[in-house]
Amino acid sequence: MANYISKSSRPRKMVAEDYSSTQNAAKSPPHLSAEEVAERRLAYEKYGRGERINTHAVKDKKLRGNLKKLEQKYKTAALHAKDAEMLLGEEGGFIETEGMERSFKFSQDEIKAEADIATAQKGFHLKLLEFGPYYVDYTRDGRYLLIGGRKGHVAAFDWREGKLLHEVHHRETIRAIKYKIATPMREAYGGG
Repeated sequence: MANYISKSSRPRKMVAEDYSSTQNAAKSPPHLSAEEVAERRLAYEKYGRGERINTHAVKDKKLRGNLKKLEQKYKTAALHAKDAEMLLGEEGGFIETEGMERSFKFSQDEIKAEADIATAQKGFHLKLLEFGPYYVDYTRDGRYLLIGGRKGHVAAFDWREGKLLHEVHHRETIRAIKYKIATPMREAYGGG
């Protein structure tokens, strides 16, 4: 059977010197400052996946290698999550009440009067009396508004320009509504 195996299909044997140099190159981490080490430690604490896997106790070489790779992926994911922190938007606004006030008792006009001018101009009014209660969803970029009434009314708006993009009345109960991706109405229905 050895006669049928060509020399080109046999795996190349590594010379001991080549193996040791590649192994050392893979294990040597770049020099990190004390600040970078502290930042990494914070990232591991905040975004880590729990306790580290003790790979030294594993006797099976293949399993130990796989666990080391997995642990390295966890570290990389924690660092990427820390780097992505700056991409997160600001926290959503809220209303602070004083004493025994309840936030649900404030009218939209009172809120609009207290908000800054740019925020107050973004306000709009919809009279939706027949088919409610309504469920609402915005696209990720916040430009388009999708509403769905419990009695089957569905509409999509470009609320910044005040335009109605699409409106339809289904003869089914709507319990939730959601945009699939950040484009107008056609994709909200899955029409592609």
